[in-house]
Amino acid sequence: VGGKILYDLNDAIHLSINGNFHRDAFGLPGALPRLLYKNDRRTTLNPNDKAETEDGFLAFGARWNLKELGRLEADLSYRHREVTNSFLSSLPIFSFKDRRNLSTRGFTPKYILEKPIGERYNKITFGLDYYHSDSNVDSESFFFGSTTFDGIEVSKKSFGLYLLDEFSILENLLLSIGGRWEWATYRVSQDLSGVRDRKRESEPAWSVGLNYLFGKGSSVFLSVKRSFRFPVSDEFIQFVFPPPTFQPTIQINSAMKPQTGYHYEAGIRHVLNDWIEGNLTLFWMDLRDEIFFNPLTFSNENHPKTRRQGFEVGLKTRPFLWLDVWGNYGYVRPTLRGDGFSGKDIPGVPRHKVSIGTDIHVGRGFLLNARANVVAPRRFISDWGNQVGRLNGYYNIDAKLSYTWKGLKAFVGVNNITNQKYAEYGVLNFAGLPFYYPSPERNFFGGISYNF
Repeated sequence: VGGKILYDLNDAIHLSINGNFHRDAFGLPGALPRLLYKNDRRTTLNPNDKAETEDGFLAFGARWNLKELGRLEADLSYRHREVTNSFLSSLPIFSFKDRRNLSTRGFTPKYILEKPIGERYNKITFGLDYYHSDSNVDSESFFFGSTTFDGIEVSKKSFGLYLLDEFSILENLLLSIGGRWEWATYRVSQDLSGVRDRKRESEPAWSVGLNYLFGKGSSVFLSVKRSFRFPVSDEFIQFVFPPPTFQPTIQINSAMKPQTGYHYEAGIRHVLNDWIEGNLTLFWMDLRDEIFFNPLTFSNENHPKTRRQGFEVGLKTRPFLWLDVWGNYGYVRPTLRGDGFSGKDIPGVPRHKVSIGTDIHVGRGFLLNARANVVAPRRFISDWGNQVGRLNGYYNIDAKLSYTWKGLKAFVGVNNITNQKYAEYGVLNFAGLPFYYPSPERNFFGGISYNF
């Protein structure tokens, strides 16, 4: 359930409040070995594993129009998420439960000034993002008749400053230059071991882009960016089985590093006429310390270097006022670099993806959408050496019928119309054997909303 309220205090000050709450309970059937996947996709090796989630979010926003001096925007937010996991099926002699509570407070003010420099368009955006997260994990494990209780706390504070300037060098040539610097501090503590630790990280990000406009809705663009991603709180937590008891416990994954990368893009968007348009983007992405999960150590780790090269091409046409038809094709070459697996494919990344779809405006507020997706084979997740055969490619066809009348919106739809049996994800376990996560067969959905 969720909602949003907007209130104009006057012509200059605008206030908002929005929030939502989500609750679910679901099974954790896990993956299947090849034989079971082929013969009985609806079975499970973990019939008693389950999880529950509660997630709530609330945000207050304010916008202040300063007229010639620009405008100020700020959001104050709070989110609380609680997840309970129960792993009771793995072995008769071992079971494990944990409860994770994550509370996050945020404050994100920014200042925007749109004011020409001479006769040239210029827009400056300056802001800061502050987040404070507290994560508590309480675990209970049963091992050969003994019971162990453990708890770990991870606190993360992040503070980021950013500045973006968009300037028209020429009438049709837009230069975009932006930078961001972020600091993150982690504090961790563990009940069982008595460990207390603190870790501080900082990383910059920046981007430079050129966008040349030609014709109505057409442009050529070029950009270079540096990115980063700090580990989230859960990625600092790992499960270990220390000797001599080999009793499962939680430890701090202090070896984790921030993930960084450089991104290069160039492309064109061109509107040929009122009924057809196309786009082409070439990209090259180099990442360092990309974060992966290692099933051998039951923890997240950094891979030294990865590279993704490829292109995306799309076409959209409107042969009739009531009909839109579109299609996209993407190719990527995913490569591991910098260690013994250099030159191998990155696990889980398909080289080819195709999407085609249509929007049919039936009339009287009805709209019919249909799309088909085709995904090529890819390596099993954790198959660093590319030693196991590829996970099969697949296709699915989805459709949705929606209705709009004044503030009312309603829709119904069906996914995987042809009832294809496939697995979107496949992994290697700690023994190097392939396991499959069966994807849903034909399934239905629907919803309704009203704006007033």
